Amino acid sequence: MKSLAKLLILAAAALLAATAWAAEHAPNLDELVASTEAGQPVPLVLFLDNRLTMDDIYPVAVSLPMDARREYVVQTLQSRFKEMGSRVMDYLETEKKNGHVTLLRPLWILNAVRVTGTADLISALDSGFPEVTYIAGNPDHENTLDNAGWGVRDMQAPQFWTDFGADGSGVIVGHKDAGLDLFHPGFAGHLWINPGEDVNHDGAVTAADSNGVDDDGDGYVDDFWGWGFDQDNNDIRDNPRASQNYGHGTKTASVISANFTPCDTVSVAPGAKIMELSAFLSQAAFWEASQYAILKGAQVISSSVSYKQSDCQAYPTGALDCPNRVAHRIVCEMELAAGLIHANSTGNQLSPNVPLSLAAPSDCPPPAMTPSHPIHGGLSSIIGVNAYSSSGGLSSGAFGPSAWSREDLCVDPRMAFCGPPGHGNSFPYNDYPYHHGEQRGLSKPDITAPTITPSLAMRSQGSCSSISGTSGATPHVGGACALIYSKFPGITPEAAYLLIVNSAVDAGAAGFDTVWGFGKIRPYGAATLGVAQMTLLSGTVSGPNGPLADVRVSAEGTNPVFSGTSGNYSLWLQSGTHNVRFEKEGLSDSVISVNAAGGTITQNVTLITGPAITVTLQLNPAMEGAGITVLKLSETMLTTDVSGVASFEAHRGLYRFVFGELPYRRDTLAVVITPENHAITLNLLLSPRTQPTGPDSAGYFIYDNFDTPAAAFDWVEINPNAGGLPGQQVNTGGDGVIPQTLPFMFRFYGTDYSQISISANGFIVPGTYTANLDSDWAPQPIPSTLRPNGYMAPWWADWEPQHPGGRVLYYSQADSHRVIVEWFNVENYDSTGRATFQAILYDPHFVSSPTGDGVIRFQYNQVSRGIRYMTIGLEKPSGTDGVQYGFQWNFDTHAAPIAAGRSLLITSDTLATNVADPSPHALPEEYVFNQNYPNPFNPTTTFSWSAPRTTTIRLALYDVLGREAAVIFDGVCPAGVHTQSFDATRLTTGVYFARLETQGHAIAVRKVLLLK
Repeated sequence: MKSLAKLLILAAAALLAATAWAAEHAPNLDELVASTEAGQPVPLVLFLDNRLTMDDIYPVAVSLPMDARREYVVQTLQSRFKEMGSRVMDYLETEKKNGHVTLLRPLWILNAVRVTGTADLISALDSGFPEVTYIAGNPDHENTLDNAGWGVRDMQAPQFWTDFGADGSGVIVGHKDAGLDLFHPGFAGHLWINPGEDVNHDGAVTAADSNGVDDDGDGYVDDFWGWGFDQDNNDIRDNPRASQNYGHGTKTASVISANFTPCDTVSVAPGAKIMELSAFLSQAAFWEASQYAILKGAQVISSSVSYKQSDCQAYPTGALDCPNRVAHRIVCEMELAAGLIHANSTGNQLSPNVPLSLAAPSDCPPPAMTPSHPIHGGLSSIIGVNAYSSSGGLSSGAFGPSAWSREDLCVDPRMAFCGPPGHGNSFPYNDYPYHHGEQRGLSKPDITAPTITPSLAMRSQGSCSSISGTSGATPHVGGACALIYSKFPGITPEAAYLLIVNSAVDAGAAGFDTVWGFGKIRPYGAATLGVAQMTLLSGTVSGPNGPLADVRVSAEGTNPVFSGTSGNYSLWLQSGTHNVRFEKEGLSDSVISVNAAGGTITQNVTLITGPAITVTLQLNPAMEGAGITVLKLSETMLTTDVSGVASFEAHRGLYRFVFGELPYRRDTLAVVITPENHAITLNLLLSPRTQPTGPDSAGYFIYDNFDTPAAAFDWVEINPNAGGLPGQQVNTGGDGVIPQTLPFMFRFYGTDYSQISISANGFIVPGTYTANLDSDWAPQPIPSTLRPNGYMAPWWADWEPQHPGGRVLYYSQADSHRVIVEWFNVENYDSTGRATFQAILYDPHFVSSPTGDGVIRFQYNQVSRGIRYMTIGLEKPSGTDGVQYGFQWNFDTHAAPIAAGRSLLITSDTLATNVADPSPHALPEEYVFNQNYPNPFNPTTTFSWSAPRTTTIRLALYDVLGREAAVIFDGVCPAGVHTQSFDATRLTTGVYFARLETQGHAIAVRKVLLLK
């Protein structure tokens, strides 16, 4: 009988659990649906599986020149979104044509989809799209927008323009707010105009441009000055829905860049151009605005929009959503990877509520770390801004520190991304823990800026006004960033941040603190510091026919600059020796060495026309159909041929090649191409997934299918009712344990055992074990001193094998030198999924490891992600050590997530070449695709094939109309014989065709018949 504790825990879990394969639902989703009038659309964000992280993107991006950096981030994120979201987008596009979807936007920056449609979409996405892992509501709400006169002068901006000759010219600032008064004369000449929508290329928006056509193909029609992301149209006028903040966007934008006549004040960076990103009603609109800024070339984002913890209120009193802090951080990480810096208001919650007092996204990490930061962790684009008044005192803002751990942030049941590890909504960060003051967290804010300052007003409200709160402070920082980028062409967001914080005037407590940050911003001081620390390299670039325009000039660690129409260029360099490269299409690169020690260096450069060079790229190991991205001044995509070779025409100079996909690590190789160096080998490096998990103190490793050598999948069915060997059904159910005598002595952690105890819950204890009905159903992490101890767990979960169709079986035969325990089609306690898996124990006299311990294999034939609980691995009898392969769907860095066809080989052999396949066979001489067995089948069958060498294999099922019905296997196979089980539960009865391909070439097609 189940314990009361178990019933209570699982009953609570059942309230959160969806059906098998269903996406996780955010806490606000049901409320949002319930509060939406019948037949009215529901705004959603669909988060997809396999999101790329900062660790996947930033190390490569930060090594690239800035234009290539941005292109690399966009291409990589869009590629992953295409892989994961194509099927979802196709479905939603169809629903849009049918009138069931009113808004549909890809959010590749998050590997997500923004969609507004009928509530029926949710159940359809749950049942048919396992790539959708998390569905969150995206309701509109009246965002509490945080509300140069003395401030601009206090920052010494006019003196900056005069002494440093820079006013923000050449810099695009993305302005996130409620829009602006588009035709206010104060903004004339200060707004960015999208060149892709300027049909006649006259630098103005005319009637000819307003053609209702998406001229630049970005998905936004007539997006001349930006986009209205809340309403999904090109109306960027100040949004009247923000009734108490009407005119807010006009005010904040005017602080950045405007002509203040007749108002008696000035803006911070009057030479900068404003890209309007109207987004404040929904968080998804806010994220999409960042995506647009990256795509369209903004260098700076200034946002006086914030999402506060006070938004965490349930219907009908609240906004229906908490700040989705995880999603905000992901977006800001990708902004930094793409080279943007982002000033954001902290909110105006002056009473501390550590660590949740700072609004999102101001609580995200900065672009760089300093010695003053007590904890060094991840980075993002954010400069969090507090505000001070003309009296010099703190006016408004929020107190830090902020924190990034599940314990600190998942304090409200309505918070997004607070599910258990391994799920679509699990919390991914733990780099700045606060833990109730035990550790210091992330010190925030970063800087304090002037507020309660003059601004423009909307024409309907008079000519002049003022702006207060951190809303007024933030555009001062956004404008200051534009000044620094304008003064130091080529500076990176990391370097700009360090100039800003290291030149700030200390305020409040001595040093960097969590009220004032580094102090009051002083862009004049930042420029002074930059000039003292940096060297100005300038001159003229010429070619065969005279001065050259648009030559890219770059050095490592700088943002590239381009020569002007007269060939003139200026590049600021940090102290040290630099190789400065000059590049232009059709000409050979020129490289000069510069010793930057302060002052100014003049260097004229001439580029010559060089002969075309045929570059040959060879992948090692050779793979046909692999994609290679070539980065130069533009981006080129190449595909390898059957020999793993690709080629292209180049000129002498530096090229970067991006290559590699699982099981290989995505990598970038920078090569200088010359006539002598034109045959390039791109060595594919294996990812961490190809290394075994472990070892523990006893030397145990766990090898899987992706490891080298691979643990080959070799399913041995022992259920006679399924056509297998005559396995004995073990009469156990619930949480019971059944002993079995082994036909050989099996050594486990140095002790020999003649018996094992088999638990219905998916684990085996060598020796004698008495069931613990109060805890055996609840998997524990490894190691744990709680019972059981000293076990092997192919899949410890709360299984109920006594449910119809399920059973536990045991098989032993003297001449096979192994025993097999199988959990066949077992259902978990809350009926959200079934699984079939087995453990094989080999006789140490025939298959042994160096320590003499027995070799174990775990195999998985049927896997459902609807099952929430899991421990996989083995534990030492003391409960103090072991190897944890996976716990609650959170897998070790070296572990391949559990899926049908996965095989795990456990041994203390560091190479495992003698046990990776205990029944070795000669390598096949050719490709062979065998008929599946059984055939006809219902609903499971097994496919097998042979490969003479390591290669990519794709096995897919097609219906009689040639439509792809299922992908059975798609990946890299080592040489040898392979099997793959397939469950056709979701398919209808009929004839299908199984097609096996290697690197795009068909090997064979088999006709299969599904009968239900």
